[in-house]
Amino acid sequence: MTHFFRRGGFIVVIVVIVVAILSVYSLEAQARREVIVTPANQGDQAAYLAYAKQMHDSGYTVVGRRNRMPVFPFLLSLIYRPDLSETQFLTRAQSFSINLSILILLLLFLIFRKFFPTFYALALLVMTGFGVFVYRSGLVQTEVLFYLSCRRSDFGQSYFSGKVFWNIAPSRTRACVKHCVDSGCYCWSSGLSAP
Repeated sequence: MTHFFRRGGFIVVIVVIVVAILSVYSLEAQARREVIVTPANQGDQAAYLAYAKQMHDSGYTVVGRRNRMPVFPFLLSLIYRPDLSETQFLTRAQSFSINLSILILLLLFLIFRKFFPTFYALALLVMTGFGVFVYRSGLVQTEVLFYLSCRRSDFGQSYFSGKVFWNIAPSRTRACVKHCVDSGCYCWSSGLSAP
């Protein structure tokens, strides 16, 4: 029995706990999607759905108008079928967003586990899933995908996260970040510091 709780048994227990957490999260997110009906015109959902349809119908040659993040509509275009009504596509896209959030939560757990002990990684998984993602995952928006790109651990990861962020972040957010970085570089180069 004591040998079970060494390395192999410990991993099995952790996998079971993570699967249980993600299963409860999935049930809660799907229930929220069905109970709290969000129409396509709430937020940017209709715009992302239209962009995904355009990408699919044009054979991925369309360049989006305004500043729509291309990764998320590309993923949505993979689940779009021309015979779907707008309501069916919205429901399918919302379910896809929830399923994508489950995958992202699993990836985040692996990232958390790399930097924190297992107990803290599980706690962060629960807090991220039920404190942040459950409210955003039922909407057809890029926020859940965006949270995965916000990891910074080393230069390579920072560069990758920065490139992903720059491709999916709204223009106002990018302008704000660029202003903060430019201001920080100016202050550093001129020897200024905060009081």
